[in-house]
Amino acid sequence: MSVTYRRLTDQELATYLPHAKRGYVHDLTTAGALSHERAKALADKDFDWVVVNASSEYYGAFDVIDDVLVNVAIFCVALDGVDVPHEEPTLHLYDLEVFEPYRRRGYGLAVLGEVRELAIDRGAASVRLTVWAGNDGARELYRVAGFAPENERLRFRLDE
Repeated sequence: MSVTYRRLTDQELATYLPHAKRGYVHDLTTAGALSHERAKALADKDFDWVVVNASSEYYGAFDVIDDVLVNVAIFCVALDGVDVPHEEPTLHLYDLEVFEPYRRRGYGLAVLGEVRELAIDRGAASVRLTVWAGNDGARELYRVAGFAPENERLRFRLDE
């Protein structure tokens, strides 16, 4: 495995974002956080913010597989200033997707290694992310990579 990374072009990002939004809606509804309609509205709002945010950067992770350069994963990071609870510069990982055929081959850990390097290069003291309940594969990946839970949010739904 010799993964290379580069920022996505505007065209690549425009092609990826509808897929990413659908995945976000799926994660929110699977976690029981929101109804489908509310999750879709939140996805539109959140992705608009992330894409417009000047510090957000979408990257592709590429590897040569059977002599062909393949996009194996996409991720988005942003250094959004200071993480208030800890008062330290923090790089936020807003999106990470290892595409289905390439999961459980080490690409997730490779991408998280690159995220760590980007954080160091930008002067961050930590990397932060949110992972929704029910996304057990991602939770395990982050655990293996050294991420530790900071808190847990619980909700009792009154409207459903």
